[in-house]
Amino acid sequence: MNLDYRLNNTPVNTRRKFFADLLTAFLGCLIFAGAMNLIIVPLKFYSGGILGISQLVRSFLRDFLGFTTGGIDIAGIIYYLLNIPLMWLAYTKLGKTFFLRTLLMTTAFTVAISLIPILPVPPISDPLTASIVAGVLCGYGAGIILRAGYSAGGPDILGLYFTKYFKGFSVGKITLFMNIIVFTICAFLYNFEVVVYSFIFNIVISLTLDKVHFQNITVLVTIFSKKEGVPAIILNNLQRGVTSWKGQGGYTGEPTNVYCTIISKYEVEKLNSLIMAHDPQAFIISQEGTGVTGNFEKRL
Repeated sequence: MNLDYRLNNTPVNTRRKFFADLLTAFLGCLIFAGAMNLIIVPLKFYSGGILGISQLVRSFLRDFLGFTTGGIDIAGIIYYLLNIPLMWLAYTKLGKTFFLRTLLMTTAFTVAISLIPILPVPPISDPLTASIVAGVLCGYGAGIILRAGYSAGGPDILGLYFTKYFKGFSVGKITLFMNIIVFTICAFLYNFEVVVYSFIFNIVISLTLDKVHFQNITVLVTIFSKKEGVPAIILNNLQRGVTSWKGQGGYTGEPTNVYCTIISKYEVEKLNSLIMAHDPQAFIISQEGTGVTGNFEKRL
């Protein structure tokens, strides 16, 4: 086995990746919560999905019932309570590991959005510019949370569930659908300008999210190796199908094995590491954006 590969895949490296993903997810929470409380909330715009519902409930309690909580934005607490049924869905349908990660990051997001102060005067006064800038920041924050293997709850859980079990779905599309519901309610409660800019903000979130969290990108991988055993590696470690045939090098004339499989973009790095550990002389070709029709399981 290649020594460099063995050193790079020790338990120490695994722990480093775990903490790197954890810190990335925490950073995503801070980016999202910061953009919300520093840019969007001071302008009295609204998020979509469950967070938007939480903000509407908070505004109702504050503006119509006179309920005050000092400097704490109770939208985060309401958001956490509304996520309890969705966390149950994550536990039963998306796996215990994903559930624990969702529980951790939803808690972190609730703390962040509750404690980050809401500025009395927004740093960006132009509503259109603020909607676009905050949308990019929130979409990027949500995207890197998902890329790190975590979820801060809300429509992320529904999006991942539908992406896994149904074709043509993405996290961004589910988010956009839920936003329509929220903004229909806003249209009856607030002036139309608030609805328009809030909707622009959430459209930018959805577009940015789908660019950062590439769960729908499939990759065609072709492997050339003189060693046997590659199909077993793919089947046992990735649970993906593989097709193989015999080939011949055009320059050397030597026989070789050719293997072909379709995986998600998230699995490419793992597959490359496994193959190079098995055969350092292997040759791997990866082609992104391959269209797939038929029995292909999307992975989280």
